[in-house]
Amino acid sequence: MDSFILTLSCPDRPGIVHAVTAFLVARNLNILDSSQFGDPTSKRFFMRMHFAASASPTEATAEHPALTVDELRTGFEPTAKSLAMDFSIHPASQKPRVLIMVSKIGHCLNDLLFRQSTGQLAIDVPLIISNHPDFAPLAATYNVPFVHLPVTADTKQQQETRVLELVREHNIDLIVLARYMQVLSPMLCEAMSGRIINIHHSFLPSFKGAKPYHQAYDRGVKIIGATAHFVTSDLDEGPIIEQNVVRVNHALSPKELTHAGSNVESNVLATAVKFSAPHRRVSLYANGKPATEEDLFGYNKGRFLVNEGYELAKRYSPFDIRELCRTVSALPRVAGSPITKIHKKEGGYNKALLMTAENGTKLLAKIPCRNIVPRWYGTASEVAVLKFAVKSHSTTPVSDVLAWSADDSNPVRSEYIVLEPSLGQQLTNVWDNLAEHDRVKLIRNFASLESKLAKNKFPGYGALYLRNALPPALKQPDRTIDVDETYCLGPMYHGSWPGGFAADPDDYAKYSGPWRTLAELGRDLVHQGICQVQNYKTSYAGRGPHYGTPEEHLQVLDTVLQVMPILTQAVPIRNHAEPVLSHPDFHPGNIFVSTDDPTVIVGVIDWQFTCILPRFTQVRWPLFLAPPEGYQPGTPNPELPPSYNTDDTEKSEEQKVHEEALRAKCYEAALLKSHLESYLALTEPDVAIRRLFTSCPFTYRDGILPVRDCLLKLWQHWAHLQVSQECPYRFTAEEVAAHETQMAEYEGWLKLREHTHQLLRSNDGGWVPSGVDFGKIQARHDKLYRRFVEAKMEHMSEEDAKRQWFFRDRG
Repeated sequence: MDSFILTLSCPDRPGIVHAVTAFLVARNLNILDSSQFGDPTSKRFFMRMHFAASASPTEATAEHPALTVDELRTGFEPTAKSLAMDFSIHPASQKPRVLIMVSKIGHCLNDLLFRQSTGQLAIDVPLIISNHPDFAPLAATYNVPFVHLPVTADTKQQQETRVLELVREHNIDLIVLARYMQVLSPMLCEAMSGRIINIHHSFLPSFKGAKPYHQAYDRGVKIIGATAHFVTSDLDEGPIIEQNVVRVNHALSPKELTHAGSNVESNVLATAVKFSAPHRRVSLYANGKPATEEDLFGYNKGRFLVNEGYELAKRYSPFDIRELCRTVSALPRVAGSPITKIHKKEGGYNKALLMTAENGTKLLAKIPCRNIVPRWYGTASEVAVLKFAVKSHSTTPVSDVLAWSADDSNPVRSEYIVLEPSLGQQLTNVWDNLAEHDRVKLIRNFASLESKLAKNKFPGYGALYLRNALPPALKQPDRTIDVDETYCLGPMYHGSWPGGFAADPDDYAKYSGPWRTLAELGRDLVHQGICQVQNYKTSYAGRGPHYGTPEEHLQVLDTVLQVMPILTQAVPIRNHAEPVLSHPDFHPGNIFVSTDDPTVIVGVIDWQFTCILPRFTQVRWPLFLAPPEGYQPGTPNPELPPSYNTDDTEKSEEQKVHEEALRAKCYEAALLKSHLESYLALTEPDVAIRRLFTSCPFTYRDGILPVRDCLLKLWQHWAHLQVSQECPYRFTAEEVAAHETQMAEYEGWLKLREHTHQLLRSNDGGWVPSGVDFGKIQARHDKLYRRFVEAKMEHMSEEDAKRQWFFRDRG
């Protein structure tokens, strides 16, 4: 007769047991044993039930057919959903694989082997490891392979490396230290986090460390005990699984106390293994639907109009789900409770996995897309930003980093960051429904938050890192700039300047920072652009008109290289060049507000690629507060035009523009009040200078016109820079006229591109969100493409016309 184990947790309420038993009765299933508990502190209900079919599979009928475990899981989903349950159903016959490690005291080992061989403990023991050969005969008696791995101070690393190799070879689920009298290294503890149980021969937290019975004898205790706990890098400090005690008296010697405690140790350890070892299934979801492991690895938030295979491959990120679950389960916040559910929420650069434990705890694990996010640097810098700038040095509300690894050789086989989930709700969900006075209050709170973040001081420009977690490349002299004893500035990598992904990483590292001066930063930003052109990296998002030849790109960038030293010394620029840290993408989806008071910001997410750069490039209008076209900073509050009293449609549009301007003015005033330097950096610097700094690395993507337009405007308004040097370049009247004509064409192309994106629900990369009829969008794309090419061919060749289309196939 097949039997199964159901474990569940959910918010406590009446009717839970009734719902579960009704599910079983409806399928002619019989309860073999059941235990349940309602926790008054967490207000959650927990249940473990062992059940089986009333008849064997051969006796199944049409009315009561034999059920598979998958059918049981699917059938129970509606009940679980109605009660907000996290649950797991698995066959009771499945046994975890347990490695036992022992030294020279064997009563716990013998007890575990006896219980396993007689069916009292539902585990498989494929291997025993010991640092002494003494128990090889005992292992042979139970037909269990025995491996002798002696260990000394000099060989500890090699011995533990071999242990991990054997763990992988034998597919071990759990390591049990059955009086293994060696302190495990942090390396092994981290590699097997949440998967090692130790028996300590005392009632922790009393008598930690060596010879606890001798400590107990010296103190004259009347009760001795044993404690089974998860192993962490802190000696005898891991979460406790099981404890028990036995009474003793003063007449017993340390040796007799040891003998009296041995039975307690064996029982406590066996119970802990029973609690910790049962097979558990994790329910997987993506976009709210049941998913497979491959669904978690792949990208399923949308499709691509062009280069789909390439784009999906970029976002494919496999990892070891079981190891990630164990890592998260072992965190103190989770207290060893197994993970029962993973729900993937996907972004452009990461997979955000909302992980739910059996005890109801929810944590978020971020897995970066390894083919987009620069390896090591992206994860390490994001963690440093969260720990330094937004937790230690400001009041910005962000999630705590509970665990992280920037080395994908870890057991999870991927970089990861484990965080507390953000509180509250996304601003996206409430902004449109907020009353105007609440919006004003929220805008003021947002400006205050930004200002506090911008007040942090830094000795240069670059990305932030933890000094004690640097890769070998950054441990070389002059590769970092110390911020304090814990943090430093290092190279600045991102998707367009990817460091380790480059054909020659040394070329990228050369221009990646960190930088002590604005002049150094400006110079290297230009060299980044030159490097991209010389390495023939081009954009596949579509080239606009007058994109430029490689020679023209290099010529324009060489001009920028000449003028950059003068610009970086200009007083109007230097006044706003202080290194500041700012969130790279303040849009409503990254801002969480209180469910009770949506004017209160309770969380800010997505700090990936945050850098320290000049204030005049960092301070910008937030997406949801961007001013309308024609808005003038510093002027009085905008008013409706005299012609406002027109028909309803025009009135609605004018009112909308007016409200946008008022909100922008509110943000401007709030920034002025909370941080004058940020306000001035937003309103004073010349737009051409700001754009020159931000666009010169990207002529390969945007063409030469945006950079040349900045150069022209600087030349035309050179006197405003207040510098003694003359402008190192000039434009003739003919060149100005030609540029203005080309720029008008380019701006028209940009507007048409934006309109096309809207028609196709797409972006530069050709992405189309899931939930949209992709076939219809693709047909619309093909139709627009043909019309575009036909229209352009009136003035250019078919090849040039195709090159200007907004989505280019890599071929």
